[in-house]
Amino acid sequence: ATHSHPYDADVIIMQGNIKIVTDCREYNLRPGDEFQLDSGIMHTEETGGKGVVILAAVAKEATPTKNIS
Repeated sequence: ATHSHPYDADVIIMQGNIKIVTDCREYNLRPGDEFQLDSGIMHTEETGGKGVVILAAVAKEATPTKNIS
């Protein structure tokens, strides 16, 4: 299903294949490929019914924390 994420993501495909489709382009990714997806970008992900293993680093706006002394 088409969706977006509230964070930026840097993804490395570790195992399997995945197709990511945005409004602008289709990306066919396989092990070793890297992909960056900005927050809010609508996309779909297709694995063809097979599993895929990804390593994802996500970044979102930090929330303020209290200093503990």
